[in-house]
Amino acid sequence: MSFSDKMRQLISQGKTEAALDQTAQWLQGRDNDLSNTLLLLQSQWNQNKRNERMGIVSHQELSITTNRIIHSLLSILNDVEDLERSAPETQEGGNRKAGQEPGNAAADGRIQVFISYARKDRPFVDKLKVHLATLRRQEIDQWEDSEILPGAAWNEEIERKLKEAHIILLMISPDFLNSEFIYRYELPIALKRHREGNAVVIPVILRPSLWDTEEFAGIQAMPRGARPISQWEDEDEAFVDVAGGLRRVIMSIREGRRK
Repeated sequence: MSFSDKMRQLISQGKTEAALDQTAQWLQGRDNDLSNTLLLLQSQWNQNKRNERMGIVSHQELSITTNRIIHSLLSILNDVEDLERSAPETQEGGNRKAGQEPGNAAADGRIQVFISYARKDRPFVDKLKVHLATLRRQEIDQWEDSEILPGAAWNEEIERKLKEAHIILLMISPDFLNSEFIYRYELPIALKRHREGNAVVIPVILRPSLWDTEEFAGIQAMPRGARPISQWEDEDEAFVDVAGGLRRVIMSIREGRRK
């Protein structure tokens, strides 16, 4: 029995949550777009279960949401079935194309991503990194200052990584705007490279702040609508939105390289 058929069987047995979890694991490293869609479905499923426990929605609404998630999962499983046909499983359980090894850089190079953030926002950065896992395996090398090795020159290492980055994420919050180090050392380099077309700067709005008068205010921000992640009912959904937006930027950069 194929993986997709096993998942359909789980759904028919009322084990949709297990099917969501197993499909998410199967898709990691195989299809980034489907993986991101699956993460969003998991987030919606978890929110629906929370609503059920809290008794804040009717049984009919719960049923409608559950059926919508199942319908979306079955649609994803049709795509999974196509992936199974086009790239049969290896003996190790992988789903690699011939000649492709895990961890190898793409032919046109991996995308370097620099994350600029304030210390107080470290939990947001850690959660973002979880949601970037599929991109990290195939597309990007992400870097933030916790990766500086002992004994390394702090400022010089940050400057070097900023100048190597293709994408620079600004994790916007009151503490970010209050950071003298960020304003003195990181932002000038980031915005200069953005203006010159040598990097793409993306503000990621974490918490409410008066950022709309800053120099970077004219740059398209994430998540959608520039709504602070802290104000989303489900933060996972916000991070999925950010990861999907980053994926589109990466595709745009790669297309530009090929021209």
